[in-house]
Amino acid sequence: MIESNRTVSEVLESYVPYDGPHTPGSVVEAARAVAHLVRYLNNATQHEAPVRYAVTVHEVLGGIGGALHGLDQLLQQLGSALRRHDSTLYDDRHDRPGGSTAEEAADKLIELRLALAAAARTMDATRGLTSHLGNDGGEDGE
Repeated sequence: MIESNRTVSEVLESYVPYDGPHTPGSVVEAARAVAHLVRYLNNATQHEAPVRYAVTVHEVLGGIGGALHGLDQLLQQLGSALRRHDSTLYDDRHDRPGGSTAEEAADKLIELRLALAAAARTMDATRGLTSHLGNDGGEDGE
């Protein structure tokens, strides 16, 4: 459990500050934290109480939508990193140069970016709809 006076976002910012330091280990751990947060949301939203109110669904979709939009930049940067391969890069199958595999993976990231862009547009449209929903006499989700 986190301290009651700090949000999850504040706790995350204290562990992985936006301005770094950025290391291979901190980047990998941040990616693992994303997976953990999705796992938390999957578990929490299978129950009625956390998503009983439309405003909660709308706000959760907003957070996920922000992540979808941000993933485009991340995937573009990862693709660029793969394309900057050096002479130490190899493919452990030893049937092709590592650079060829890295280029193929970077191309797959472009495909993924296009799919995520479509998902982000659909998320935006969904949020446009949920922005009009409310619950009579209900709580605001807090």
